[in-house]
Amino acid sequence: MKAYSKVNLILIVYPKTQFNLKHKIHSLFCLYKPLYDEITIEVAQNTTITCEFNHHECAIDTTSTLQALKFLSNKIHKPIYLSIHIKKHIPIMSGLGGSSTDVAAIMKWIINRWDIQLDAKDYKDIATTIGSDIPFFLSGISKAEVSGFGEKVKVFKKNTPKFLPIITNISISTKDVYKAFDQQKKHPRLNFPNQYKQLLKGNVSNVNSLQPTAIKLKPILKWWFSKSNKRFLSGTGGSIIEIIN
Repeated sequence: MKAYSKVNLILIVYPKTQFNLKHKIHSLFCLYKPLYDEITIEVAQNTTITCEFNHHECAIDTTSTLQALKFLSNKIHKPIYLSIHIKKHIPIMSGLGGSSTDVAAIMKWIINRWDIQLDAKDYKDIATTIGSDIPFFLSGISKAEVSGFGEKVKVFKKNTPKFLPIITNISISTKDVYKAFDQQKKHPRLNFPNQYKQLLKGNVSNVNSLQPTAIKLKPILKWWFSKSNKRFLSGTGGSIIEIIN
């Protein structure tokens, strides 16, 4: 089973408020199908999760996967035990959705296996407790406008520029980026319609709210951006997206 990567052609992150303890977002997600993880799943007596990257065993954070299993177990009122093996191709902590797409693929497998029905509340719970990218990957939509906490996913029918992800091998923790973002006194004031217009014009310096924060955490990103003014950060990084003609 393939779990495809994604890029954020636009990512607007809103600061937390006293009413919202999670970040609301407004983003343009696109699947990037040339890069994907491969997952094999079998029903088992106990849950095991193994992972390999470049033909070597690798360690991954299984927290989100276990949360997803518990969430769906509660939907069918019985435990779900699986043997899961993930062959990674999407670099970890790259901003290309590697962890979220794997969790979503596993959830899809379970949903199909046990014929589970999810409603709007479920998608909001998934976005706020397991991962904000997961509803997009569950949707099966290739290009989507994503808002709310990540639970609102709708097909984006307008044109988007051609792009190429650049793997920098710079790893950036999503938690670290959001923590630093929360500590900032000022945040970029962006809006989706305007950032979309700028994207089409090739003005990409402000299409990602988290880019300035990520650069502060990883100054080496400046070197990558200096090579072209058509480059910007995907998600929390450290992969870069370049607009190509």
